[in-house]
Amino acid sequence: MHSFCKASLEIVYRATGDHGNADALSRLPLQLDEPKDDDNVTYYQMKQIDVVPVTQKRVPEETCRDPALKEVNNRVVIPQTLRELILAELHTAHVGIVKMKALARSYVWWPHIDTDIEDLAQKCMACRSVKKSSKRLQHPWEYPSTPWQREHVDFAGPFFEKYFLIVVDAHSKWPEIFQMNSMKAARTIEVLRDLFAQYGLPLTLVSDNGPTFTSGEFKRFLKENGINHKFTAPYHPATNGQAERFVQNMKVALRKMINDPGNIAYKLSNYLMRYRKTPNSTTGVAPCTLFLQRDIRIRLDLIRPNTIDNVKEKLHGPYPSGVQYYPGDKVQVREYSSKDKKWEFGKIVRQDGLFHYFIDVHGKLWRRHVVQIQKCNVYEKQAPKDPEVQLSNSAPMLSPTCGGPTTNSPIQTSGDEFQSPVAQSPKPNKSWSEGVVQPSPSISKEADNFDKDTEVALTV
Repeated sequence: MHSFCKASLEIVYRATGDHGNADALSRLPLQLDEPKDDDNVTYYQMKQIDVVPVTQKRVPEETCRDPALKEVNNRVVIPQTLRELILAELHTAHVGIVKMKALARSYVWWPHIDTDIEDLAQKCMACRSVKKSSKRLQHPWEYPSTPWQREHVDFAGPFFEKYFLIVVDAHSKWPEIFQMNSMKAARTIEVLRDLFAQYGLPLTLVSDNGPTFTSGEFKRFLKENGINHKFTAPYHPATNGQAERFVQNMKVALRKMINDPGNIAYKLSNYLMRYRKTPNSTTGVAPCTLFLQRDIRIRLDLIRPNTIDNVKEKLHGPYPSGVQYYPGDKVQVREYSSKDKKWEFGKIVRQDGLFHYFIDVHGKLWRRHVVQIQKCNVYEKQAPKDPEVQLSNSAPMLSPTCGGPTTNSPIQTSGDEFQSPVAQSPKPNKSWSEGVVQPSPSISKEADNFDKDTEVALTV
């Protein structure tokens, strides 16, 4: 060992690939051949280990990048057979192409829907017959920061032998239309007073120079309520652009609907609902959203799934336990007054809310939770010997008049096994199911307050 330590050693570098594990017997390196990686299947499978899984966050991101799916977004995809009906619904009140497209983008989608909307509008004779000429220069107003700050008012008519008072909110573009028999100042003040009672007093009211708005009575009304009155330039209605533009739109819409069923009030209601729901071309938002701070429901909402109903359906199902019992069903119910007997047999009398039922058990009315009831074809008929009302051990009897303890409380039930002596009197009213007799109102009212173990004897 000592002579070995004095030996002169030379350290030589060897690459890792030149190293080999020593054989267990010879201690000599073995020649190891590297396997050729020619298995494409194995290579593919190993590569999949490194692929990031698809998550709920990634799906909407990729959907937005997809050229076809990004058009769908959160809209309902309509099949071919229903597209004509949806187009007709979109064209209710004969709104224009722009408003039809804006409304469709909030609800529905199918391939080439914009083209179909354009074709429908172009083929509508009512729309083409009242088509407007080129646009005129509009007078710009400062945009209010909140709703009901500046209101634009104007009269339309006589139109269909009626006058119409138009009020448009400058911030939200929310319109109001009132049918008028005349344009007198007194009647106009009455209408505006009712409108201000609903939404409050605006800061500014813009009108033209018509005799109604320039009258002393109308000026005094605005002054007493602290409303600033602004007039448009004489003989230039475009300066009252908000109201004047809506007046023209309303006239065009009513002319388009002249052959539609319904009177003027009915057509105006349809037009107002559709206008308030459709995103405005200036704000990009529906008037109802800006004015009411919420959306309004229209018939197109019926094609969307109702989230609240879906949650209730999942929580409760059509019936809480998945089982529904009907009057006359033979069931077995839990017995709590006896230690030796776990179940009793009876018949369903009626349902009490979502989770409880009243059961006729040998002449007694039991109230049980749905989980304490099981369907059963066995029914033991055991009529009490005493024809008088029997008192249950688990609850006092109820008076048919005041609810206090008593010795007889006749409750009428359906079924042949327990026919009450009072059945010979005039027939009681039938309730929620044909052939089922409702308990007397006074007793039924008291029975509704029973807890789960309450039992009341029946008259036999």
